[in-house]
Amino acid sequence: MTFITTLEKCLGKYLGKEVESEEVFVSIKTGDVPATYAST
Repeated sequence: MTFITTLEKCLGKYLGKEVESEEVFVSIKTGDVPATYAST
């Protein structure tokens, strides 16, 4: 999770203290799209 790690580092520098989040992964829910093949 490079994005989350980078965000923690940037917030830590701004606040002047260590910032650490707890990642909790949940299973797919009703209505979630398991895959998409959109062309952008």
